[in-house]
Amino acid sequence: MFVTNSSVLIHLTKLSKIRFLREHAGNVLMPEAVHAEVVESGIAQGYGDAGAIQNFEREGWMSVKPLRSKYKRLAQLLTSSLGEGEAEAIALAKQARSRLLIDDDHARRIAGYYHVDTLTTLGVVLEIYLADRITKQEYLSNVRRFSSQAWIGQDVVEEFVRRADKFA
Repeated sequence: MFVTNSSVLIHLTKLSKIRFLREHAGNVLMPEAVHAEVVESGIAQGYGDAGAIQNFEREGWMSVKPLRSKYKRLAQLLTSSLGEGEAEAIALAKQARSRLLIDDDHARRIAGYYHVDTLTTLGVVLEIYLADRITKQEYLSNVRRFSSQAWIGQDVVEEFVRRADKFA
């Protein structure tokens, strides 16, 4: 099982790699704030990936999970330095004792402070490659596509290219 924040959910959908989560983890949970941001607002604004994510919910392998009161308090505390979706995602991952899919570096550091294991969009794509689900060429293409869609430095792109070479 994974808990996801908005950015990873959106980017994996755009890269056509979201179904790997179903194969790899079975269930994907998202907090209410992430659902509101990605699905509800996304559909209202006409984003196609929002409709795709809503379909995954209908299929039953992706779902919204509310926070229990103890974890709502944690999320409220975290909103002093994070967005609501990131704060709820960290709290839900803690509640579910699950790995958290999140890209933001600051949020990943905070998650680490709370002993929540994290994985980025590129980390997921690397795992797909290492599981022999895609070729090296497709992996490198996904790294390049992601770097054109997201705010990541060339050093991060080069690191993920090196990782592919290391395991080739």
